Amino acid sequence: MNVEYGRKIENKTREAVRAILIKDNKIGIMKVDKFDCYIFPGGGVDEGEDFEVALQREAQEEAGLKINVGEKLLTTSSGEYEFTHINYYYLCEILGETNTSLTELEIGLGIHFEWIDKEDLYEYYLNYQDDTRFGEVNTIVQRSIRSRGHLIMSRLNKMFNWGLEKKWLGKEVEIVFDRPVGFKQKEEYAPYPINYGYIEQIYSLDGAEVDCYYLDSVQPLKTAKGTVVAVVKRLNDVEEKLVVSNLNPTKEEIKNAINFIEKYFNSIIIM
Repeated sequence: MNVEYGRKIENKTREAVRAILIKDNKIGIMKVDKFDCYIFPGGGVDEGEDFEVALQREAQEEAGLKINVGEKLLTTSSGEYEFTHINYYYLCEILGETNTSLTELEIGLGIHFEWIDKEDLYEYYLNYQDDTRFGEVNTIVQRSIRSRGHLIMSRLNKMFNWGLEKKWLGKEVEIVFDRPVGFKQKEEYAPYPINYGYIEQIYSLDGAEVDCYYLDSVQPLKTAKGTVVAVVKRLNDVEEKLVVSNLNPTKEEIKNAINFIEKYFNSIIIM
C-alpha cells in the first residue's frame, strides 16, 4: 500500500526503511528521550544500498537486533522540512540479539529500543497536535513522525483487526469543514444535510486528512469543536470516519444522519 500525503517538495528526496516488530500485544519501537518521541526502528538508505540490507544494518546499529525482513506493508511519502521523505515499512522477525553501534549523536539523544503496548502506541500517534518544545525544525520532524506513525498503526489495525479505532472515542477534536451543509459534489446531486470536514495534520490511509461528520448544526459552518462519539468503520474501504457531537446521539440517530453517504459503503458504527 502506498500513501502520499501532505505537501510535496520537488527534486529532493530521502528514502528510509522501517521495521515492524510485533510480540504478543507489543510493538518494538525506538524511544528518543531528548525529544520525548517514538519512531519505528530503521533509518536512511545509503546510495546504492539494498533495502533489506539497509534495514538489517539499521536494526543492528540502533536496536541491537538481528532480523529477517519480510513483507513490505506500507510506503509513505510526504514533504518534511526541505525534502520529500519516503519511508518503507516491512514486517520483520527477530532472529537474535547483538550489540548496538550508536553514534555519539544518537547516544546524546538517548535513543534506545523498547517494547510498547500497541494500544498505548496508537494513542500516542493520535496526539497529532504540534509539539513545539524543541524548536521549529524538530516540530516539523515530529509532525512527520506522528503522521506516518498513525498511518502504519492504522494499516496494522486493519490488517490484524485489533479494534484500535475505539481509541478515538471521547477525544476532543477541531474540525475544518470543506463540505458544509448545502455542499454538492455535483450539481445534480442532493446537498449535504450535515457539516462534513476533516481534522488537520492527521491522515488516513487514503492520503487525506481524517474525515468527520458533525451532527450539531444544520447551518453551514467553517469550523467546530466537539467530542468523537462514534467511529464509522468501513469494511470495504481503507479509511474510518469519525462522528463528532457535543450532544448524546443514539446509534440510530447517527445512522440516519450519515446515511446519505454511508449507504454506498459496507459500514458499522462503533460507539
